[in-house]
Formats: sequence, structure tokens, C-alpha cells
Amino acid sequence: MRYLQPLLTESGYEPNAGERYALGASLYALGRYDETLKALEGVETDKAGDYGAKTLFVQANSLLKLGQSSAAALAFSRAAAHPAADRQLREAASHNGVLLQYQTQRANFGQTVRAAEAFVKEYPQSKHHAEVLGLMKRLFLTNKDYSQSLATLQRLQLQSRDLDEAKQYVLLRLGEDALSKGRYPEAEQRSPRASSSPPSPTTLPSATSCVPSPTSRRDAMPSPHATYSTAAAPSSACPSAPTSRATPTTTQSVTARHSVPSPATSARLLANLQHAA
Repeated sequence: MRYLQPLLTESGYEPNAGERYALGASLYALGRYDETLKALEGVETDKAGDYGAKTLFVQANSLLKLGQSSAAALAFSRAAAHPAADRQLREAASHNGVLLQYQTQRANFGQTVRAAEAFVKEYPQSKHHAEVLGLMKRLFLTNKDYSQSLATLQRLQLQSRDLDEAKQYVLLRLGEDALSKGRYPEAEQRSPRASSSPPSPTTLPSATSCVPSPTSRRDAMPSPHATYSTAAAPSSACPSAPTSRATPTTTQSVTARHSVPSPATSARLLANLQHAA
């Protein structure tokens, strides 16, 4: 790094993409995230080849470390869409983008579901596949617009136990609402399709900053001539904005906001229907 950094200010010399990326990766490993972003300026273009894609990934993690979640999400999205990105990098960037979207934009139900849906469809064999489906389930369990949730679940062309359980939960809530308003035929129509044992709250993985660790051989930043197979691989957990720059990783647990009805709730609902009939 001590040989590369002076090149940025040397008169009449323009560092190439490989030199800038190597310097940026080194600065990132030292936790100097502002300097990382400065060193990588301009390398993210399509003309930079795979250096451009890897640069966007490092930029996204640097922005995340600096607490700039929106900019980090955009950088992850650009990395995933970069024409020179290989499948491993696209998957890693897409996964980070989905989880960052879940943490920062969960209120935007439709957009978050679409992002998660796109990931599980494009990467059905991903090691993160079940995790993202679990996040989708959590979205449906916490969304209060049950009609919207049901319409979305009916649209999704995905076979998943998580989504089946989410649909049972939504149907049960819609049935309870119809019963409370005296719409007994509608309540009866929805309730039998709901399981007698609705889903219980799911404990999701803790969300951690998906930042490469310089201490691991596989996680070490690649050299200017390395392929992405030896480049930084993100953590399998979800990224989150750090509370301080001194902390290498930040953990933020994803917790349930609403309890899920017990099996007794379903039984009581059916009993009420029979009594009402």
C-alpha cells in the first residue's frame, strides 16, 4: 500500500484499475473506509472489467461500515447488475442487497417481497435460499394488510413450507376478521383451509455486516490479478449498519413484533362458526 498510495497524487501518472483496486482493498482491510472510497473512484465503470464489479462490492461494504445504508444498497444492486460480475459475485451482492432492503425498507412491503422473490428464483441452489424464504415469511407475518398479503402469496409461483405457513396465518387472520364482522360464510370459507396448528414465530439469523475478513485466506481481499474465486466473500448473515467504525462487525437481531395465534385460536374460531351456524 505504501507504494500504491503515492500514485494517486503523482503528477502525470494515472493509476490503472488494478492498482486502484489493490489500494482500495488494502485500505478497506485496515478499516480506512473513507480512503477506500476515494481510492476506488472511477473503477466501478463497465470499462474496468471484473475490477469494476469487485470495486462496487467493496464500495458497498465500505458505505455500509460508514452507516450509509441507502448508498450501500445501491452499490450492491449495481455490483449484481455489472456486466463483468461472475455468478458468485452477483449472488453475494444480490443476497446482501435483499437483506439490507429487509432491514432498512421493510415498511415498503411490495418492493421488499419482490427483491426476495427475485433472489430465490434466480438462485434456487443458493446456500442463502432458505434464509431469504424465512425473511419472506416474516414479512407476511408482520404485514397488517392481510388482503394484500394473500394477493401477493397467491401471485408468487414458489413452493415453500415457509410461504405455505404464512398463507395459513393470513387466511386465519382474514377469517377472524370476517367472523368479527358477522360475515360467517366468508369466515367459514377461509378458516378450514388454515392449519389447526398455525406457524409459530420463526427465529431468523442475526444480521451482521457482510464485510470480508482480512484474516481468512478465502475472505482476504484479492490481489489486483486475482479472480473473484479468491476474492472477498460476504458473511452468510445479513448486513447491518454499524454502530461505530471501531467495531468490525455489528449484530442486530431480527425479532418478531407480533405473536402468532396458538392452535387454540383456530379451534375457538371453528367452534364459533359452528355455534353461529
